[in-house]
This record gives sequence, structure tokens and C-alpha cells, in this order.
Amino acid sequence: MAKRVIYCLHDYVFMALVYAKIRSMRAFLAVVILFCTVSFSQQSSNLHPAENNKQEANKAQDGACLQCQMKEQSNRIKQEQEDVASEKRLYHRYMLATIVGVALNCFTICILIWQNILTRKSANAAKASADALKNAERAWVLIRIDYDSAMFNFRFVVHGNTAAKIIRRDIQRLIIKNINEIKPAPEYNFNQPTPVSIFVKGDEDYIDRDFEVLHNLQPEPWNSIRKEELLLVVYGIVEYRDVIDESPHETRFCYQFNAAKMKFSLSGPEQYNKHT
Repeated sequence: MAKRVIYCLHDYVFMALVYAKIRSMRAFLAVVILFCTVSFSQQSSNLHPAENNKQEANKAQDGACLQCQMKEQSNRIKQEQEDVASEKRLYHRYMLATIVGVALNCFTICILIWQNILTRKSANAAKASADALKNAERAWVLIRIDYDSAMFNFRFVVHGNTAAKIIRRDIQRLIIKNINEIKPAPEYNFNQPTPVSIFVKGDEDYIDRDFEVLHNLQPEPWNSIRKEELLLVVYGIVEYRDVIDESPHETRFCYQFNAAKMKFSLSGPEQYNKHT
């Protein structure tokens, strides 16, 4: 508004100078124009300080806000970096704890396995010791062959510190050409009842009183046996129980006749020779 007034006044004075013809009037008007210009300039300058101050305040405030934003952004970046570093430290600690935990678990498992092995060894040793003591005390039935001239008597003898209860027994004779002709599993004849009897240590008895190896043996098979053209095999079984724990046991045997030495020797498959 002040600028418009100054411009209008300036135009008015300029028109006055044009129409004035006296030089003194021109000079006077020039002085008036100069005075008015200065006055209005001062007035204009007096009107703008508030706006200038406001602009400067706004600039200062904007600068302060910018500094605050920069500082806030810097703090935020720093906080994010600290958070990342904290997460890394936490992750590293977690991984370390996990590794330590896995190592301790593996160590514990190894200790348990080793303890289990030692326990099993101790249990096996205790069982072996108990079995050894039991075997030393229990009854055992073994086979003995008596040679009396041309007679061969098969007898069983009780060994051990406890008595044996004989349940059943059987003996068979077999004439074959080769030991490989014998059946894989033995076949026994328990058709005849066997009286149950108790025998103590040192007692003995015939497996079958009526059994004689060479009984009813014709001359022809016997001559072939002596020439080793045929093979004479005797096998049998004695089933018994220990009188203490009533546990069942059996003694299986198989003998092959040696014509050259006129004696019997153990022979046959494993199923024919067992002691339980």
C-alpha cells in the first residue's frame, strides 16, 4: 500500500514539474519529492520490521526443527544399530547356550550308555556266577560204556551235589553205510513207560536193561561191520529233572563203533549230542 502511494505521488510531482516553468518551483518540487520519498521509505521500513522479525523467527524455528529432525534421525539410527547389535549378541549367546546344551546332552548320553554297559556286564557276570554255582550244585547225567568181553553196556551215571529224577530214557541201534546217512534230527521211541526214579550222586543204572548192542545181530552184518563195510551207530537220550528247582534237563548221546579198536567213540550231528 505504501509503495502505491509513493508511486502516485511521484507521478503527480513529475506532472507538476512538466508544467512548471519556473526553475525555482522545479527546485522546490524536487526537494518536496525527495522529502516525501525519504519519509515514505522510512514509514515503509517501519511497517516491515514485524514481518521481517516473523520471517526471521520462522527461519530460526525451521532451522531448529531441522536440527531436531536430524538429531532425532541420528538417535533413531543409533538406536536401530544398538538394537541390531543387541540382537546379534543375544543370538550369539543363544547359539553358545545351544552348543553347550547339545554337548552336555551328548556327554550325558555317553555316560548313560557307558553306565548301561557296565550294568549289563555286572549283571552278566552275576548271572554267570549264579549259573556257575547252580551248575556246580545241580545234577548232571552222563553216559558210560562198559566193555565186558564182547558185551557193550550203556549206562548213565549221576554227577553233581543234588539228586536227579529220571523221567524217561531210550536207546536205539542203527546200521548204515555212512554216518552222513543218519537223519538230521534223532527219533526216539518212548512208547514203553519208564518208571520215574530218583538217583543221587554216584548212582548209575542201565539205560535199558534189555538192550544189548550185539543182541540178535546176524553174522553177516557183524562181519561187514568188522570189515568196516557197514557202520554201527548207537544213540539215545535220558530226560531228567533237578529235584531242587524241578528244571528239565536232558542228555543226548551218539556213538559210532570202531571195529579196528573194538570200541565206541562220539559221532553224529549236533542234535544227537546235547547236554542241557
